[in-house]
Amino acid sequence: MGFPTTAQERIAACLVDGGRSRAAEDLPLEDIILAASDIHVALIERGWRHWSKRLGAALMDTSNATNRAEGIGQALEVLRRFGPLALEPAPELEVLVTSLARHWPTVDVAD
Repeated sequence: MGFPTTAQERIAACLVDGGRSRAAEDLPLEDIILAASDIHVALIERGWRHWSKRLGAALMDTSNATNRAEGIGQALEVLRRFGPLALEPAPELEVLVTSLARHWPTVDVAD
């Protein structure tokens, strides 16, 4: 899937309104951040420093809760799609990413 360009493609790709939103759960942001912290530690322990670097930076960003949530979600999404375990299904990562999306800043798809 490339970058969505039409409003219909953007809605379909949306983690809140698109098909992937079915994986989302109503989880408190604090619980998701704790889970992401556990993933960060596991990445470091396995020697996957490259993959832990971005997630660690996102976890350290405390300037704004929605920006922090988006940064963590983006880091987890990159890990899910391209990381060391990308060839294996990771339903837990899908739940975390889609659940985090509900805490991200909102954007009007018509823009």
